[in-house]
Amino acid sequence: MSQQSTSTPQTDPKSWPWRKAQILAKGEAIATSLRSGVSADTPVPNLEWNVGRLGAHIVAVPQMYLKAQDGGITFPDFDKVDEFSDGTAADVGTTDPLELADLLVPQLQAFLDMLGDDGDAPAKFYQHDLTAQQAGGVVLSELLAHHLDLIGATGQPRSVGKISGEQARAAFAGLFPASQFVVDAEVARKCNGVIHIHLTGSDGGDHWTTTISGDTAINTPGKPDKADFHTRAEPVALLLVSLGRANPVKALLTGQIIGYGRKPLLGFRSQNLFHDL
Repeated sequence: MSQQSTSTPQTDPKSWPWRKAQILAKGEAIATSLRSGVSADTPVPNLEWNVGRLGAHIVAVPQMYLKAQDGGITFPDFDKVDEFSDGTAADVGTTDPLELADLLVPQLQAFLDMLGDDGDAPAKFYQHDLTAQQAGGVVLSELLAHHLDLIGATGQPRSVGKISGEQARAAFAGLFPASQFVVDAEVARKCNGVIHIHLTGSDGGDHWTTTISGDTAINTPGKPDKADFHTRAEPVALLLVSLGRANPVKALLTGQIIGYGRKPLLGFRSQNLFHDL
């Protein structure tokens, strides 16, 4: 007799309640790091920002997505992303770590309250249509990456910002659908084909299909009938590489990411397929 699952929406990593809880928990962890005694002008390793600027950006994320749900935000031109980011960070109104810590979780809660309890409900990624769960995944990816950035400045152990495989998969559940809106058309035209991505996991993991045609690229859940290139990856490793927080060569050499297929150049050429979100 098969054993019945004892998971509930609160403990099921694929459920919207679980993912909402992860967003709030990560917000609390970031707030704790901001309250660790670090000063606003402390440089952040591997970024051109200091702690105050990074913290303002983190708070700006839920603020910006709140505005997007009301149609108040559109994606900037790709050559003006830095200028756009500077503007949204300035709108936060402070770079003081303690003040930012107090702002973050309430802003995340307001964002999640606006999205509601139905993970399949309509939501916005800037001016584009996603579901609530997908928009939440994009926000979670920002929190996961930037907490690692922050603890690099606070001196806390890297384990404080540890990312689980389930969190990474939840982030990709938003990043993959959102990526169709930030395709680098010039790159896409040079690497048309079908890529199969397998995010590993104890439950078998997740499968995604990237279909690159003309100057577009669409990520859809599930395996393709045929693929020109296959990527098998540990979710955390692929997330960190995708967000520029890990060395792709090291991930390949250690087997965390494996690529193979009848069109091996497709995997190489598609590395810069998407603009930074």
